[in-house]
Amino acid sequence: RGVAPSVGGAAPKAKEDPGVPSQAGATPFKVRARPAAARTLRVRLRLGVRLERLRGRLAPMPMAEGSPRRRQPQPQPQQQQQQQQQQQQQQQQRPKGAAVASRGRCRVVTSGTAPGGGVGGGNCAVAAIQMGYTATMGESAAAFAAAVADAAEAPLRALEGSSVQRRFLLFPELVGLSLVWQGVDTHRAKTPKGILIGALWAAGILRVLAQLLWDIVMGDAVRYGFAFTCLRALLKCRGEAMLEAYAAAFAGLARRTRSYVVAGSIPVPPLEIDAEGVPRIARTSSRAKLYNTSLTFGLDGKVVSQVKKAHLTPPEYGLDEALEEWLTSGVAETPDGIRFATLICLDSFFPSCYGQLRAAGVDIVFSPSALAGPASAWHAKWDGKVPLPRNLPAEILKDMGVVEEAEIWDRHALQGHLGKVFDQGSGQTEQRGKVVYGVSAFASGDVLGLPFFGRSRIVVQPSAAQEKTQKTHLAASHDEPEALVLVF
Repeated sequence: RGVAPSVGGAAPKAKEDPGVPSQAGATPFKVRARPAAARTLRVRLRLGVRLERLRGRLAPMPMAEGSPRRRQPQPQPQQQQQQQQQQQQQQQQRPKGAAVASRGRCRVVTSGTAPGGGVGGGNCAVAAIQMGYTATMGESAAAFAAAVADAAEAPLRALEGSSVQRRFLLFPELVGLSLVWQGVDTHRAKTPKGILIGALWAAGILRVLAQLLWDIVMGDAVRYGFAFTCLRALLKCRGEAMLEAYAAAFAGLARRTRSYVVAGSIPVPPLEIDAEGVPRIARTSSRAKLYNTSLTFGLDGKVVSQVKKAHLTPPEYGLDEALEEWLTSGVAETPDGIRFATLICLDSFFPSCYGQLRAAGVDIVFSPSALAGPASAWHAKWDGKVPLPRNLPAEILKDMGVVEEAEIWDRHALQGHLGKVFDQGSGQTEQRGKVVYGVSAFASGDVLGLPFFGRSRIVVQPSAAQEKTQKTHLAASHDEPEALVLVF
């Protein structure tokens, strides 16, 4: 490489390459150094190719220096093929009557009674939907309605083609709480603090501050504590928007599927049901209260019952208890005479509640529930480090530090109380001749780093004419979405 000497004159003066020894009589050539810009461009191109490899845009295979860098198609990994084979094997091994949807699997069981021997005569079904909670389900009313419909898809699909004419769908407790950040993009907010700021912005910061100052003046900061008072102010300002999205989702599901929907619960001010069966925030002096409220929607999408939680857990101490009015309008009845009621989570631990249900002639007891914390707590013992609810029965306190959380629910909740309380009515033939059912649905999933756990169940309490053995059907997992369906 170089420049040839001119034809007509002396050779131009050129730099000698220090690495090449000079030879006598040899024509010196000019050696050009590689420009710095070219070296920089080459380095940048190499870095760009490496970045593309890291991003998966190029095949991760070595290339020789100077070879053309072309994009090559990605071969299908062997792991993906193995996963597909495992999914196909699981589908082949799935029992008849089961269905799988994006929200989890579904298992169909029977009560074991003779045809026509149960309350429903073989034409009814109850579904405990162990719904997987996510942060995105509360971003908008449409997202919440889609999540509710998605969770109900598996049990409804499992009952297709059956003779079931009456369906009851039970959702977990506090299913409507995520609607407090309605209108917030959780992917952009990322953290719980960012989502809380977004919820304040959506509710109107000045409006929330005004409500907070009013609540402080009314003594809520002393009664509930400052942190709970701030949360109460936000829930009061968001109450109408939350209730509207909550009612629209579950009423729409009830109308479309012609089912009775026990819609978990939602923390809102006191409600009133208008003539059209639509729930609205009560315009009374009791608006200052906040209750953990469960609504049940009928076949036409109208509210047929509402229940306020009577016994609260420590994380709910910012809400109000409804000890005297918890069962007001809480018992509903189908056209064919099936009576059902709702006990929200901790209420299912108190025997007095079951006494009132037995007096009301209830056939089915629904219990929407939710437990927050690590999934390992389901198999951990009560050690007293976590604050316990107020006024727990003495028999529960005896088991503290002795049995696991799962066994506490077996002994002292729905499953343990149904047999005890309903056996007390042995003198009432009309009660002893019925099969009583208890249905409990827990939440699963993860919301803003807070996991939910619990094992849903359906309890069958036999009548005196049959064997005196209680049957309990449990969900397969305590931390995954699932649906458990009982046909009776």
